[in-house]
Amino acid sequence: MTLREFLDKECPKEGGCMVVEFQEVDKNHPTYFLCERFKAANGDIFLLNGQFYFDYEFLWEETEREWNIIYKREAA
Repeated sequence: MTLREFLDKECPKEGGCMVVEFQEVDKNHPTYFLCERFKAANGDIFLLNGQFYFDYEFLWEETEREWNIIYKREAA
């Protein structure tokens, strides 16, 4: 599964958001990402902490790290 597939499956529809915890094995503190979905002319686009999702694909590809969903808010 790619990062795009994960976000497409788990991220709420436009207007909602989710918080994902990224835990590195060799570090004691996690990093948190706010994930949002937006509609674009050619489909959906995802922002993580205000940046495009593909800026973080290198983190997803590492096998020693985990991404855990800790909060989801569906659009009203």
